[in-house]
Amino acid sequence: MNMHYTAEQEGIKTEASLIKAGNDLLVVLTGGDMPHIGAAVCCDGKGNVKEAALPGHKDQIVMKIMAERLGKVAGCSVCVTGGIHIDGITGGQIRLVMELCERLTDEMICSLNETGVLP
Repeated sequence: MNMHYTAEQEGIKTEASLIKAGNDLLVVLTGGDMPHIGAAVCCDGKGNVKEAALPGHKDQIVMKIMAERLGKVAGCSVCVTGGIHIDGITGGQIRLVMELCERLTDEMICSLNETGVLP
């Protein structure tokens, strides 16, 4: 299973690819001017979380929220990795990125529930 999701508003685009890895889930989250790998967050079905971020990156903040929500719903381990970069990002754009990622998470949860592809 590999599903792709996009959320875009005010010229900011975020994308997530959801991949089923055995009984677990992997999400690749990218967006902005320069998609990249800046962080990874893994959460098991019990809510235990491990984060790793490259120096100067803050991508793990939104990834942690996404991993915890998906892990709670799916009851499995979830790893979210990737990066969203916007040159000269403003506070308003940061809030918008957070909202877009929340939408992506909602869409992934809805798809998992509708397709019955939960572990």
